Amino acid sequence: MSDSPSENAVRPGAARKPYIDTLKLLAVFIVYACHFIRQYHWDYFDLLYYQKPWKYLFHGVTGTLSVAFFCVCLGYFAFQSRNRNPMSYLLRRYLYFVLCGFAINLTVAILDKDISYHVIGASLRLGTRYFPEYWCMFHFFVASVISYFNAYHKVDGAFIVLEIILLCILGKIWMAVCLLGNLAFLIQKNGGFRKVISLRAVRILLLLAAFVIIKRDENDTTYLLYGIASTLLLLTVENSPVLQKILGARIFSVPGRNEIAAYLFHTVVYLHVGKLLFALFANLGFGTAFILTLVLCWLLLVLISFPINFVLEKCMGVITRRINMLLDSHPQP
Repeated sequence: MSDSPSENAVRPGAARKPYIDTLKLLAVFIVYACHFIRQYHWDYFDLLYYQKPWKYLFHGVTGTLSVAFFCVCLGYFAFQSRNRNPMSYLLRRYLYFVLCGFAINLTVAILDKDISYHVIGASLRLGTRYFPEYWCMFHFFVASVISYFNAYHKVDGAFIVLEIILLCILGKIWMAVCLLGNLAFLIQKNGGFRKVISLRAVRILLLLAAFVIIKRDENDTTYLLYGIASTLLLLTVENSPVLQKILGARIFSVPGRNEIAAYLFHTVVYLHVGKLLFALFANLGFGTAFILTLVLCWLLLVLISFPINFVLEKCMGVITRRINMLLDSHPQP
């Protein structure tokens, strides 16, 4: 997740990476599917989740695994920010999360007929009063600021490891997972590592290791392991031309640019539209109704993410220009 829905907002002038956009879209789908299943028939799928052969394939593939991948991507790209004005970065970062929070909070408040000043308060606090799934954004904000200052002061890997350990001790696991992205960037810059990972066998081993690591029930240790697995996945894809070509297909990568919009509104779609579709397909049987509703809600979410992302980008563009004008009128000593 980036400073704005566009990754280029974090790294101005840098080319997008379509294969990363596709992975982000897949991560959003996993979050959406897990929440959808939990809403409509979790008892049945929870049973399958722990039974052979499904547990070997799906166990560990959870919404929090997707959050871990977003964390690592955030730390990876925030560490590459070219914004050399700390105050500008801090303001833009905070206001971006406030803007995203306000968009979903206002939507939920309207749908629930609960519009009040709390919408503004929850948005400014990056709170979860209206949208519980916004819990991760405060961690994203703080970790992105830490990542920015790590890059600004050109800290080394040992210092970042100490930060990760300290955050784990303080119970800030998700911030620690974000900083794994900082390490991923430093590792990726290492010529020796790139030479080793250029071997196909090494990349296959890293993917297998990532798959094995996630096969655990959820707890704080698991979340950190999710982060390590996500780091291995990111580094593998960054060094695999074959995977980049497959994942870079436009049919997946273009919708993947709207990952924040899709994440923000996935709950609204499966709760409000999903109920209507389930009722519409009820006479077809539960299985058919479930699959049709899951697929159609996902397609609708992908479609509406485009205009939502467009509005967020335009609003963030206006905010960015205002911040730049403000800072230019008060130059730093």
